[in-house]
Amino acid sequence: MGNLRLKYRIPLAVIAILMVMTLFMGSSYALWKTTAYQESENRLDTGCFEISFSDQSDSIHLANAYPMEDLSGLRSTPYIFTIKNTCTIDASFTLYLNTFKPVGDATKIADQYIKYALVRMEDDEEVGAASASSLTTDATSNANFTQQFENASKISASYEIGGGVIKGKTDTTTNDGGEAKFALRIWVDRDATKTTVPYGSTFEAEVASIAYATTITNS
Repeated sequence: MGNLRLKYRIPLAVIAILMVMTLFMGSSYALWKTTAYQESENRLDTGCFEISFSDQSDSIHLANAYPMEDLSGLRSTPYIFTIKNTCTIDASFTLYLNTFKPVGDATKIADQYIKYALVRMEDDEEVGAASASSLTTDATSNANFTQQFENASKISASYEIGGGVIKGKTDTTTNDGGEAKFALRIWVDRDATKTTVPYGSTFEAEVASIAYATTITNS
C-alpha cells in the first residue's frame, strides 16, 4: 500500500515542477521586454503660399472707342502686368478678365463686342504671335465664383484668358521666385455698329488671378 502511494506522488511532483518552470519562463520574458516612446511630438507646418500682381503700365480704359480690325487691335498699346511667386511653394495660376457692370446711367459695351489678345513676355519682348480672341466664351458669372474677387459686387462676368506655372523661391531668405509677365490688348470688334455700341459707351474690366499650389518637375 505504501508503494502505491509513492507511485502517485512522483507524477504529481513532476507536474508541480513543470508549473514552476512555466511561471519562471513567463516572468523572465516580461523582464526582458521593453517599450520605447517618442519624446517629441510630430508636427506639420504649412508653408507660405502667395503670388503678387503688379502693373507695369497704365490700365486700359475704353471710352468712345471705335470698332477696328483685329490687325489694328493687335498693334495697339498693351496693358503690361507681372505675376510673381513670393513663397517657396510652386504655383499654378489662372488669369481672368472680370468685366464690370455699368455705373449709373452709363451704357456698357456688351462683352460680345470686345476682342482681346494676351501674350506672355520675356525680357520685355513678347513671346510668340498674339491672336485675337472673343469674350463670348468661357464666361463665369455665378455668384459663388465671382465672390472670390475683391470687386465681386461690381463684376458682371469673369472670363478665363490664360494662365501658367511659376516656381517658388529656393528658400525663405531669397527673392528668386519665378514670375510671368504678360501684355494684354483690348479693343472693340469691327462688327460693332452705332446701334450695338452707341456713342459714349464704355467698357471697364480688371485682370485677376487665382493660384493653386503645385509641384513643377524638372524634365
